[in-house]
Amino acid sequence: MIELFICIAILTVFGGAVLFKSKGMVQCYRFQAQAATLKREILFSKRLAASYSADIYFVLKQTDQGLEWIRESDEPMEHIKHHFNKWHKLSCIQNFQTNEPRPEDLRIFFSGSGFIFPKEKITIESNKERLVIELI
Repeated sequence: MIELFICIAILTVFGGAVLFKSKGMVQCYRFQAQAATLKREILFSKRLAASYSADIYFVLKQTDQGLEWIRESDEPMEHIKHHFNKWHKLSCIQNFQTNEPRPEDLRIFFSGSGFIFPKEKITIESNKERLVIELI
């Protein structure tokens, strides 16, 4: 019986050490997942603008809790309105930078004719990782 308690104690200590070490790995995975989501949503906005021949704005805003984004359009798109005018939070992305100094919000304009303004590189960062998204 005492051997069983010793075995459980050893497994508990080992499990605690593994959980403590895996914190960085989980944060890395969350950042990569949120960065992929942001990139996918930017490309989706570009494709929506081209498909519907509508002007679409993609706004990135830095907050204390992380990065927030919203997709907006002046066109009435009733059948796909669930993709617009709702703020989304990305808590694992701590900061974002562009090539040029920017105001507090970055407003990306996707024209229905395929024009994108501004054409920049967006660098998103967490504590340990960095990813670059090019707007072309």
